[in-house]
Amino acid sequence: MSWILALIFVMICAAAAGAALYFSAQRVLVLKEQLSQLQLALDGANNRLEQAKTRVALLSNTDAVTGLLVRHVVVERFQLTLAFARSEGIMFGVIVLQLTDFEHWADRQGRDMADKLLVGVAERLQAATNETETVGRVREHEFAILVPVVHNAQEIENLANDLRARLAPPFRLAGSTQTFTLTVHAGSACYPDDGDDWPSMLKTVDERLRANRMQLH
Repeated sequence: MSWILALIFVMICAAAAGAALYFSAQRVLVLKEQLSQLQLALDGANNRLEQAKTRVALLSNTDAVTGLLVRHVVVERFQLTLAFARSEGIMFGVIVLQLTDFEHWADRQGRDMADKLLVGVAERLQAATNETETVGRVREHEFAILVPVVHNAQEIENLANDLRARLAPPFRLAGSTQTFTLTVHAGSACYPDDGDDWPSMLKTVDERLRANRMQLH
């Protein structure tokens, strides 16, 4: 009789051990599934974070109205172009186009129309330049074009005049039956003739802008 009881006890213990192992295995599977779901959620959060960082970087590098590069990015591109020009012994140029009396025009027409006009200007400048050239909005009413390779100062001046001419035809803006004509002045500078850094070249550009304004008035 005692051996039967012992056998029953062993069988009960084995069954209990088996059940424990089964539930332990099930628990492991559940934990693995939870970890897998947690990893997927974490990966999704990381992807969203990277996308958010990309959007923030894009917004900080581009103008909200025109989509063109902002001033600090244009200056960074200038520094890279300058380093390359120095190492290769080549010339490059900078052009600034100024929309004369734009602030007064914007006050009269309203912010919405002013933004549409700026978009129109940006589109014409992008259409008139190639992918090697940098186009940026550096101030409310000023656009800068960085030309990485030129052969002489006359070439950059001719390009500045051509860009002015591209902005001369009247703009027809959505939401208005009128056409609007801009007065645009241009200034340009060429490395190394007109300076060897951003401040010195920009000073030359500003001097030529003033001279062009006086000449046209």
